[in-house]
Formats: sequence, C-alpha cells, structure tokens
Amino acid sequence: GTATLGTIFAAQLHHHLETLLPVGESAALQITRISPKMLESLPPEVHSLFLQAFTHSFSTVFIVATCVAAGGFLLAWLIPVHTLRQSIAHVTRTHIGEEVGETFDMPAPEDSIASPPENSERGSDA
Repeated sequence: GTATLGTIFAAQLHHHLETLLPVGESAALQITRISPKMLESLPPEVHSLFLQAFTHSFSTVFIVATCVAAGGFLLAWLIPVHTLRQSIAHVTRTHIGEEVGETFDMPAPEDSIASPPENSERGSDA
C-alpha cells in the first residue's frame, strides 16, 4: 500500500511540477534530485509553485487512499457472518466444550511411572 501510494505521489509530483513551473525552471531544478537546501534557495515564486505542486500531489494520494479504503469497507459487508460457537460445533459435530477435553491425555497416578529394569546392562558387574 505504502509503496503504491508513494509511486502515485512521485508521478503526480513530477506531473504537477512539469505543468506548473516555467519550462526553463523545471529543467534547471532536476526535479527528481531536489533537496531541502535547494528548496530553501529557490526564488519565492518558484518555491510557491513547488509547494502548490506538492500539495496537489498529496491530495491525489489521499483521494486514491480514500477510494481504496472505502472499497475495502464495502467489500467487508460481503463477508458472511459465522458466530464462533456455531462454527466450532459445526466442525466438531459434538457438544460445545467437549473438544477441549479430547486434546489432553488423562492424568495418571505418580506411582505408575515405569521404573528402570532391574537387570540393566550399565549397572551389571558380570
């Protein structure tokens, strides 16, 4: 999104500078390589035209971004609504809440832990 809007801004700024600035000024500025120091050193009338081109370019970016956001908002109304409880029950085909118990093993008493065999190979003296 940001890259696309930045591209639109750059294209619009170039277009507006070409149309607003006098022919000799736009070529002398090297529009694509202008720096803030160069902007400060411009004559007041050229500086004003540059600011005008800049604001017109930003307004175009905001219009495009608003249209994209409005389109996304309108498309969001087409997404079907599924409540979470109904969608879980539909997928598991069981009562709601029972599927949580199926994910865990039953607890076992502590004394049922298997002890190592008495005839282990590492502890034999034979």
